[in-house]
Amino acid sequence: MQAKRSLTNSLIAVITGAFLLGNGLNVFGTQYIAAIFPRFTEDFALLYGGQFSNGYFPGVSTGEYWRLITVALTHAGILHLASNMFCLWSFGPTLENYFGKARFAILFFGSLIAASAASV
Repeated sequence: MQAKRSLTNSLIAVITGAFLLGNGLNVFGTQYIAAIFPRFTEDFALLYGGQFSNGYFPGVSTGEYWRLITVALTHAGILHLASNMFCLWSFGPTLENYFGKARFAILFFGSLIAASAASV
C-alpha cells in the first residue's frame, strides 16, 4: 500500500530546507553554504533585513516579481521558522483534506502572493 503524499509535508520540507540552505552558516557554524550561495537571502527576500525605504523595494520595484513567492523561503530566525512550520503542520492537513491538494495549493500560494503584494 502506497502512503498518501501530503502537500503540507512537502511545503514544510521545502521551506525548512531553504532556510537551512540560506542560513546554514549561522545554524551549523560552517562557511560552506555561504561560499556556494553568498546572496541567498538577498536574492529571495522582499526586503533584505525587513527594511523599508520610501516605498522602494529592491527587487520587486525593478521587475523581480518572483520575490513575491520566494519570500516564503526566508525567515528571520529559527523561532520564526519553527512557529510558521508548526502552524502549517497544525492547519495544513485539515485544509488539504477539505479543499484537496490543488485548491489547497491555490489557497497557499494565493495567500502568499496577496500578503507579499500588500506589504509592497
